Amino acid sequence: MSRPSRSLVAAGSILLIVAALAAVLRSRPIPNSPLEVPDRLGTLELVEAQTGPAAAAEIAQLHGEVFPLASAEIARYGSHREATLWVAAAASEAGAAELIGAMRRALARGDSPFTPLEPLLVDGMTLYPLRGMDQEHVYFQSDRLVIWLASDPSVAEAARKAVVEAYR
Repeated sequence: MSRPSRSLVAAGSILLIVAALAAVLRSRPIPNSPLEVPDRLGTLELVEAQTGPAAAAEIAQLHGEVFPLASAEIARYGSHREATLWVAAAASEAGAAELIGAMRRALARGDSPFTPLEPLLVDGMTLYPLRGMDQEHVYFQSDRLVIWLASDPSVAEAARKAVVEAYR
């Protein structure tokens, strides 16, 4: 498969995942409440954060889809942006579980740039690790929050531990 074809498949896969998430998110209004992200992930310091409408707008721009996310935050860590954290709030814990389920089903189809790995049970939470796009990824639910972390492999384990600690 040529490089442009792979890029189109990857973009299409991401849009399918986003469409599944959008369908669930649209069915549940999200209260407007601020979210907090950690100041550090291991040795990485928070260097940039976007909240509320700015974070929702970035998510929409990245995915070409408008999300009704009044509660969202995107945080970047490290001087070279070695880690990025996305946090979104669903209206309820059940709504967050639906989002996680939709993400798992979309990723299981195998047509995305991500390779799902075996789920991990850490501190009573199920984490869903992935590899792709030259990064280590993990996503999970904490109460009504859905958290996704992308990080360089060199800092992935420490960043994951810090995120789990912050949201357990």
